Amino acid sequence: MSKHTPGPWKRVFSPFTACGRCHLIKQDDSIERLVACLWEGGGTKGKPTQLANVRLITAAPLLLKALKKVESMTVPLIKDVPTLVPKIKEIARQAISKAERGYNES
Repeated sequence: MSKHTPGPWKRVFSPFTACGRCHLIKQDDSIERLVACLWEGGGTKGKPTQLANVRLITAAPLLLKALKKVESMTVPLIKDVPTLVPKIKEIARQAISKAERGYNES
């Protein structure tokens, strides 16, 4: 079991923070726990990248849930292609591991 803040998450724009304009990623509930703060910097070229990062981070709990569902799927729909099942499960297992533990942890 991972120890991340449970989803879903939402983005809240905050023009006034210690580091300037930021996108706050918060838990989408009545408490709204802060998950992350992404600075909206980088000029004209950097801003689209930062916004894409905000969207990706905000979607992380949903992506993790989807990958777990794929990993637990039964085989009937693709029973004619049994070699794909282990590959799909391994991809899902690796993605879940990275999402739950991060890229630099073992």
